[in-house]
Amino acid sequence: MTHTFSGQVILPASVCLGNYSHFIWHTTGSGKTLTSFKASQILSQDPHVDKVLFVVDRRDLDYQTALEFNAFSANSVDTTENTKKLVEQLNDDACKLIVTTIQKLNAAISKTQFKDQCKDVASKKVVFIFDECHRSQFGETHQRICDFFSHRQMFGFTGTPIFDANTVKTKYGNKTTRDLFGEALHKYVITDAIKDRNVLRFSVEYRDMVKPDDLVQLEDGSQAKASTLNNEQLNDKAFINAPQRVDKVVNDILALHPSKTFHREYTAMLCVSSVDLLRVYYESFKKLQADLPDEEKLKVATIFSSGPDDSGEFTGLEDTSVPSVNDRNVDAGRMEFLKACVSDYNRLYTTSYDAADSKSFYEYYQDLSRRVKSKEVDILLVVNMFLTGFDSPPLNTLYVDKNLKHHGLIQAFSRTNRVFDAKKSHGNIVCYRRLKDATDEALSIFANRDAKAGGIDEVISTVIMKPYPDLIDSFREEVAQLKAIAKTPDAVDELYKEEEQLNFLAKFRDVLRMQNTLKTFNEFSEDLEGATLGIDEQTLLDYQSKYLDKREEVEAAERERRKKKPTTTDPGEGGGEDESEAEQFKFDFDFEIDLIKRDEVNVTYILNLIEKLKQGESNQKNYDLTRDMILNVLQTDPELRHKKQLFQDFIDTKLPKLKPDSEDQVEGFVKQQFNKFVVEKRKEAIELACQEMNADTDGFKALYEEYIYRNRLPDIKELLNVLSVKPKITARKAVAEQMREKMEELATVYESSET
Repeated sequence: MTHTFSGQVILPASVCLGNYSHFIWHTTGSGKTLTSFKASQILSQDPHVDKVLFVVDRRDLDYQTALEFNAFSANSVDTTENTKKLVEQLNDDACKLIVTTIQKLNAAISKTQFKDQCKDVASKKVVFIFDECHRSQFGETHQRICDFFSHRQMFGFTGTPIFDANTVKTKYGNKTTRDLFGEALHKYVITDAIKDRNVLRFSVEYRDMVKPDDLVQLEDGSQAKASTLNNEQLNDKAFINAPQRVDKVVNDILALHPSKTFHREYTAMLCVSSVDLLRVYYESFKKLQADLPDEEKLKVATIFSSGPDDSGEFTGLEDTSVPSVNDRNVDAGRMEFLKACVSDYNRLYTTSYDAADSKSFYEYYQDLSRRVKSKEVDILLVVNMFLTGFDSPPLNTLYVDKNLKHHGLIQAFSRTNRVFDAKKSHGNIVCYRRLKDATDEALSIFANRDAKAGGIDEVISTVIMKPYPDLIDSFREEVAQLKAIAKTPDAVDELYKEEEQLNFLAKFRDVLRMQNTLKTFNEFSEDLEGATLGIDEQTLLDYQSKYLDKREEVEAAERERRKKKPTTTDPGEGGGEDESEAEQFKFDFDFEIDLIKRDEVNVTYILNLIEKLKQGESNQKNYDLTRDMILNVLQTDPELRHKKQLFQDFIDTKLPKLKPDSEDQVEGFVKQQFNKFVVEKRKEAIELACQEMNADTDGFKALYEEYIYRNRLPDIKELLNVLSVKPKITARKAVAEQMREKMEELATVYESSET
């Protein structure tokens, strides 16, 4: 018998204790940590098991993870560094499930003052579950655990196992995950997760900032043309760390970042090969953004080890936890630079962290992690830290200026592909090193679950999105299919059959999705303007407006159809009416609305445009163009389009009559007058609605205001009480529903309109 969790086979429900082990290969981002914790809970209930130890690395046990674990089992996580508490738990027969860190477990079985106290548990039947076992189990600690616990059973969870192709050399020889844990018990690899939509695909760009004729400065002081150098020479430290090259990359990042992150709606990481190179990048960002207004500057934060050693190649196995800044091996120069970076952070976020104090620096690490996850940091600049185990769904872009390979590459790339919202359709990887071969090799190892020969092309196409030119070809094809249904936006009005209307809605949805993906490429806006895609931006917006119109019509018709549909059916007749095509059609409405919304468009944005309109009213041609542009923006925005008539009435009836005392007062004056206009129009609309429904105005208004305040529509009894003439019993439900719809309609137009 096996247990399942989230649809995945995990572990035997009853374990036969012996010194054998297995590993579970579940891809990064598939819910591996909580899955393994739940498996630990299940195993702790087995009467044949004395103890279950769920072991994590300290760097993974962040605040959010601790909350999630404790939600499963109250007070199960001890986040302190107190090994004494672990020793007490090991000796407590009533404590069957222990969550601990690999560091505390190692101290408990190796340090004399703790080891002697743990001797009784050494012979008990203990099951170990290791989270992220590709990182924590290739040193002396694993062997120490095996030597200490004589009746152990081990299960390792990993998203990137160690195989022969990416084997790790230890003091005990070259070791793979299979050597340490035996055969894989279950596999759920990145291709599975992508197909199940549990993680996203990657869009990988290789951007070589070096032109063939560029002169490259080499470490020996000589210069050579880039076209004459091999990869090893192009990785020469003197060239890689040259400020001229770094400035080129930073300028490129500054140009790409708005499109990659949808104008900072998402965040990014930049990983580099050494602390020395990180310093050059950090200073370049400060220099190249110095003249920008504060609101336009990207917020760049960093964290790194102040020790003397760099790792030019990230393997994914390094100890990337927060280093002790009190270590004797701290490099003085790097410590001074780290202090300067933390001081910049303190000024930016009004904090007071001390880079030279271990406790304060760890708090800085936690605060930085939190701010990245809450999108308060635009770019996190790192060497190795945060490239593995760090989970931030709003992070969608990784800029890479370091050599990555094997599990280190997959781990680093996977910081970007967490599912978040509709707009985040993929993770962006922008490489400033030549990593194409390394990427293909890593995917051949970690995305090919059965290691089938010749299957790598299919694997790569599943994990990596097509390059931009191929995506553009697909977009052109989608546009052609859209125009085959409705040749122009106006032709949408001629789609009378329900099937034709649904075909248009479905196809425009496909165009929207493709457009959303292409917006992350800088070239797309240029190609759209250059009329090379079979459609221009304005025509797309016109189709979008028709899409929203048609969508509302179809949904309104469907609501009417449901009202008329019988609520009960005779069981003997085999069920009710067949569902209509519209009812069967899955709109994914929230998804599409997220794709259509433009973050900068809100009431304040529109009023700012109206202020400019007022200021330029002396030029009739510009006035008319600006007015039409404002109405077009309103028409194509899914949230503001219902307010279009309100704004249009204000522009046409009130705006020309506004006479501020001076031009300096236009901004506040226009907004103030618009707010008064909304109040007047809302009052008129409520009075008119009450006349049509024969409802008491004061009573209906009170119910409406309660609905706006509490976001709860009134019940039938409350609504009927404000009617002057009570409807027949058979009509009461329908009348109450019409009154609710009227309230929702009023709110859509008049609420969130004032500023």
